[in-house]
Amino acid sequence: MIVEDDETRCQWFRSRLPDRELDVTCDVAQATAWLAERHYDLILLDHDLTEEHYFSDVRDDERTGYAVAAWLAAHPQSQPGAQVVVHSLNYEVKRPSPTEISKLKTV
Repeated sequence: MIVEDDETRCQWFRSRLPDRELDVTCDVAQATAWLAERHYDLILLDHDLTEEHYFSDVRDDERTGYAVAAWLAAHPQSQPGAQVVVHSLNYEVKRPSPTEISKLKTV
């Protein structure tokens, strides 16, 4: 599964994973729905998802890859054994707090 809003990066991932059937979305609700009903061995999450998140001082994590990671942490039985990779090209990425990180380590 790829959760990514940039089509160029989606194409890059597809080119690196040519033998895999990939579900691709940039929508948190769609991603969590698929995670609830399908099984994946690899999940690639864009931390920010929307360009405006890069420059916002307002927390809007419910619209980001972080929201998907948080959903996975809350539903560990949904994707047992899946490798989850959170990535970002945002050089100014907002770091999650130590509390947020400790919650994600349960995945």
